[in-house]
Amino acid sequence: MVSFSSSIKYFDEYKTVFTGNPCSTDALNAIAIDKRDFNLDPSKKLVLIVMGSLGSKVVNDKMKEILPKFSNRL
Repeated sequence: MVSFSSSIKYFDEYKTVFTGNPCSTDALNAIAIDKRDFNLDPSKKLVLIVMGSLGSKVVNDKMKEILPKFSNRL
């Protein structure tokens, strides 16, 4: 696997897709991709979180707090 960033090494390579950073109209013009392309269940909702590095600690801490509440729904 090509090293895209210093943080990618902390994620399971079989569950991680490096897509780059969405910016301005590039994000608005993105092509829709079928969830099945990523082995995701199309009947389940998908949450995408996009943030800058300055807010990452706050969001990461909040996700650690919230995710256990969904453990019975996975």
